[in-house]
Amino acid sequence: MAVAALVLGIIALLGGSITGGSGGVICGILAIIFGFAGRKDKAHKGMATAGIVLGFIALFGGLILLFLVGAAAVGLAAAATI
Repeated sequence: MAVAALVLGIIALLGGSITGGSGGVICGILAIIFGFAGRKDKAHKGMATAGIVLGFIALFGGLILLFLVGAAAVGLAAAATI
């Protein structure tokens, strides 16, 4: 589980910017879930913690990016009606 959390955290950081935020949010949530499940294993606790941290960073970054993309879309729609 810890390895999956770490891999998903890395994918969330890289894929979040490519997909406009939605990929980062989805993979970030999965990385957090797998990270907390993987912390039970003493041997891979560091990888699980890294997955959790990367997941939270990707989750918040993805949410901010989704907000900015949405605000830009609303601004463009408002400008088009004028």
